[in-house]
Amino acid sequence: MFEGHADQIATGLLQAVQKHPTVADGLRREAGYFRHNQARMQYQELREDGFPIGSGMVESGCNAFARVSSALACAGVGLALSD
Repeated sequence: MFEGHADQIATGLLQAVQKHPTVADGLRREAGYFRHNQARMQYQELREDGFPIGSGMVESGCNAFARVSSALACAGVGLALSD
């Protein structure tokens, strides 16, 4: 995934249908997801263009925003920024 091989993942899932018939419907559904969203999963190209890939940076930003908005929402509480 990280290298942008959504098509290969979809192909692998479809190949697994033969070996795992009890979960064939789920494998086909997931393969369809990867095929349908392949254009959105160009992670290697996005990384090469300097975009951050992964949830760590997003989670960190959300946590920082939550702390700031929580501090600003409390009456009488000031906001102290640290380095």
